[in-house]
Amino acid sequence: METIIKRIPVKGMPFKEIMDFHGFKGVIPNKFIINKRIPGLGCTTNELESERNSIIIAPFTAIIEVKEAGYGDKLFTVYGEYDIDDVATNLLSYLNNDEIPFKKIMTTPESFYKVKKALFIKDKNFNDNFFMLFDECDVLVSDAIFRPRMLEILPDFFSFKNHAFISATPIIPTDPRFAEHGFKQLKLEPDFKIDNELNLVITNNINSSARDIIDYCNKRDNNPIFIFTNCKRTIAYLARLSHIKDDYKIFCAENLKNDFFIEQGITQVYTSISDQSFAKFNFLTSRFFSGVDILLPDNIKPHIIMISNITQTAHSIIHPSITAVQIFGRCRAGVSSITHITTTYKGIPHSDEETIVRHIDKEIYHLNELRKIGSKVLTKQHRNFIKDMQEINQGNVVFNNDDTVNSYYRDNYLMSKLTENIYTSVDSIINEYKRGDFFNVNYSVVYKAYTYEDINKLKKATGRRKGIEVLTQIHSLVIHYGRFNISNEQDIYHNHLYLLQKEDPLIYEAYYTIGPTEVAILKYNRKAIRHAIYEYNKKESVNNLQMIDEIISSFRLNEVIYIDKIEAILNEIYLRFNYRDKYGKIVKPKGNDIELYFDNKRYNGKKKVNGVYRTYYILYKAKYKLSSDFKR
Repeated sequence: METIIKRIPVKGMPFKEIMDFHGFKGVIPNKFIINKRIPGLGCTTNELESERNSIIIAPFTAIIEVKEAGYGDKLFTVYGEYDIDDVATNLLSYLNNDEIPFKKIMTTPESFYKVKKALFIKDKNFNDNFFMLFDECDVLVSDAIFRPRMLEILPDFFSFKNHAFISATPIIPTDPRFAEHGFKQLKLEPDFKIDNELNLVITNNINSSARDIIDYCNKRDNNPIFIFTNCKRTIAYLARLSHIKDDYKIFCAENLKNDFFIEQGITQVYTSISDQSFAKFNFLTSRFFSGVDILLPDNIKPHIIMISNITQTAHSIIHPSITAVQIFGRCRAGVSSITHITTTYKGIPHSDEETIVRHIDKEIYHLNELRKIGSKVLTKQHRNFIKDMQEINQGNVVFNNDDTVNSYYRDNYLMSKLTENIYTSVDSIINEYKRGDFFNVNYSVVYKAYTYEDINKLKKATGRRKGIEVLTQIHSLVIHYGRFNISNEQDIYHNHLYLLQKEDPLIYEAYYTIGPTEVAILKYNRKAIRHAIYEYNKKESVNNLQMIDEIISSFRLNEVIYIDKIEAILNEIYLRFNYRDKYGKIVKPKGNDIELYFDNKRYNGKKKVNGVYRTYYILYKAKYKLSSDFKR
């Protein structure tokens, strides 16, 4: 497909003027997939005000609701559960209204069939007399697998004489019909630098990092905060915070409102922003990410926070050069700041794009071959076996019911894999932001003491598995906190260490005595670990300089000293230095312990005292020097 590049000469230049400047008579040109590059240029508004009949396909009802509130009776809208006959009746009345010279119809892809019925009644050649625009066309690829009914509009789209796709972040479909109908790409490139500052926070604890960023924005000024995320649990957590719970609104789909938030006791939940009424803290899910106008006074510049909690909610992933650009463009009057908070995938290697494309096409090829084999096998058992093999393969989503490959499903599957690949490392996220050439990125990696995933693992683990989990978390905590500034996280850090100590005191003690490597060598055998701790403590206690000093100083050389006296002196010293045995009890001294510290001679019952033969020692020389010179 041929690509034509046109320049945007001046920052802030409206779309109509850009089209005039390049000879397109102020309107969206026919048979183009248009990459406008900058959201908020006024493309949809320009089409609504153009001097031609238009049908605008908007992928989300939220987009239509805002335009409907602004244009009133001049715009006919169709979305939701309206009855097809009622739509036809009302639309015919609208079409017959001579006071509206240019008809403007706005609908979702799934509701277009209702519009089509009335248009056909009014004018069988309606597809020659209306310009059809698919707005925010990237959604046609990005949501294809999840909204298959959306694709049913495509035969109608290509039946129009005049039609176009447009988005600030289009994903060019591989659908061959675009080439067949002579489509070209029109890319608008600015002659000025796009220099939107974005703060990227890569963290292991979404809730804690989000709380920190919200607190920072809140202290910075009194502007509202808009939080865009598809992670409902993160929204629920933040909405309950003491400084948020009295002044927040959540904007989401009807089913999410009723099936999750209301059941959670969260009440400030709305399904539309058409009245443009917002709170101090506003949470918006993906139906508000693209194309929706957030209209605030020019002097109010909100803070934008995007959250992709991919380790907990896979579909909360935010594409740096697609989704992030769309979210940035929602606030038409500009923003005070934009921050993207995200986790990353652990243990998944980063791949180059060509490798991913090759892998997916190979996957589709093998699934196709399985389908051919499945059509030839005779037994039901073998057919079911082959069907099971197909269904467990992720690539199976790209097929239509008739076993043909759907190009939009394939494009969607490929895009999802490429997007996941971005989040395999810090560098790949930053590189994708650079490739998008829309944001200047300032990034930080923030390690928090623990995550809720860590807590859940502790709760679920038992036996040996719990020991492994406790040791893993202690080690991760200690290693990471050696690399990051924890001045604001000391309480969280020590609280989590305390929790780990309570969960498994033996493993906790083992980590700080014999070390994690030795615990692993002992295969987490608790009896062996106790013995190793005992031997370590015994050695350390024997080698304790202060204790040795006390012992050496407490005995006189070249004199008779009886065993009961030796035991009494050592007992007092062991108590003072907390010298414990393998069972955790203070060591009970024996007379021959003195042999560890002195060259000596033992006399077994050679001297009679009060008619009883008693064993005694004569000490000649200490085996250790006093610690004043720290030598042994």
